[in-house]
Amino acid sequence: MLIPFRKDLPISDVSKKLISGSSYSYLALLANKLLSTASSIYLARKLGPENLGIVSVINYMIMLMLFLVSLGIPQALIKLSSEYEVKEGKNKRNEFVILVFFTELTATLFFCIIYFICSEVIASKIYQRPILTDFLKISSLAVFFYSLASIVNTIFCAILEFKLNSLSQSFTYFIGFILLVPMTHLFGVKGAVISGVLASFSALMFALAIFLKIKKKHSFHFIKNFYNLQTITNSLKMLFNNSLPLFLSGLFTAPALPMLTAFLTRCCGLKVVGYFNVAYSLGQFVLFIPQAIGTPFVPLMARLAVSDNYKSKRFLMKTMFSTSFLVFLISFTLAFLGPAIVKILYGKEYLSSEGLLVLFLACSFLASPLYIYGFYLIALGKMWVAFLFNLFWFVVLSSTSYITIKKIGFWGSGIGFLVAYVCFLVAALYFIYKEFHQKTFLLANYIMSGLILILLLLLRLVFINRGFITLLVLLLILCCLYVLSFIKQLYKIYQL
Repeated sequence: MLIPFRKDLPISDVSKKLISGSSYSYLALLANKLLSTASSIYLARKLGPENLGIVSVINYMIMLMLFLVSLGIPQALIKLSSEYEVKEGKNKRNEFVILVFFTELTATLFFCIIYFICSEVIASKIYQRPILTDFLKISSLAVFFYSLASIVNTIFCAILEFKLNSLSQSFTYFIGFILLVPMTHLFGVKGAVISGVLASFSALMFALAIFLKIKKKHSFHFIKNFYNLQTITNSLKMLFNNSLPLFLSGLFTAPALPMLTAFLTRCCGLKVVGYFNVAYSLGQFVLFIPQAIGTPFVPLMARLAVSDNYKSKRFLMKTMFSTSFLVFLISFTLAFLGPAIVKILYGKEYLSSEGLLVLFLACSFLASPLYIYGFYLIALGKMWVAFLFNLFWFVVLSSTSYITIKKIGFWGSGIGFLVAYVCFLVAALYFIYKEFHQKTFLLANYIMSGLILILLLLLRLVFINRGFITLLVLLLILCCLYVLSFIKQLYKIYQL
């Protein structure tokens, strides 16, 4: 049951709740991002571009399979478990949670067997690299263990043990990095893939150990009605009715990376996939900001929308403005220092990723307000709208990337992402304008101006001489003026 905010509650107080509620998520996500980036740096230096490309392909396929085996069940479990507890009590909630676990176990086992069987076809027909077959087969075990660990972590959220969920996820990243280093050092690229299997198994054992420790506290026991076919049927029907829209909403975003890496592998080779992974990993780093904000934003927005629709719209616009500003500061800084960052962290052989890094940082800047808008749609239960937006984004990305990668190589992947996010942003701002009946020109103006400032840093690839120093100084001056203008606008917005 949602407890609405008082109608007289100032919107600034809601913003303070969002900031304070995001702090724990920021720390957890930042730690996970840092460990992921450290893993990427180690693999890049130890394996080289081509072998890094192999590991990247395997990791992206694991991500895709984890999405497919989830079937949208984790998000639906969190929502429905709360309803079960309120309407039928804690025991019924626990029975439902355990039933969902066994349902996910069955689905995971089925999809992993299919994935293992089809590994050779995926390697030879889709990627056209038979060398990937053994790695894909090994990764099917990682998918199995990671999927089960994920559903246990979701159970922690369902029973409101959020700190345990964050602890378990942080352990997964930590043990993954700890195992990655010696396994890669001893066995090379195969060791890197095997370390993922060992890490996923360790993550599952850790999550299960925590669950067994708190089992008595939350009164978990064997499902009394487990053999009651009618009870199982009704529960599963409710589960899939809620999980299907969630699954479909992400159906056209999860395959994006495997699809792009397949294009790149076929057209340019695995070495180029290694360059792509370096640029993409650094470019995505800044998105921990909107991701962390989303954790408290969804319940805050859901409650605020119940009590005051007007305030909820203002709250959305303020959050989109603030998130865009923070992401711009980090994105411009990383783009400005791009060559030095790539050279110091990854080595000279990855300097070819510099231009692509700028494009992905520009994409992350564009994506930051879209993340917030996506969380807004989730909070209001508009999953089918989110599904249509994701479908639109995927169609633009896949068609543009397919053409540009064939024409200009790995640069085409960055251009494809950029075009897709620009189109997505235009569509989202138009939809907000129609729904809210208020102008979105100011937000669009700041976003597009920031995008141009970031993209201008690509000129360093053309003008590598003393004259370019003058251009950089002018660009920094423009950036400072832009930031001051943005701060002034944020001050005006938060005074409302």
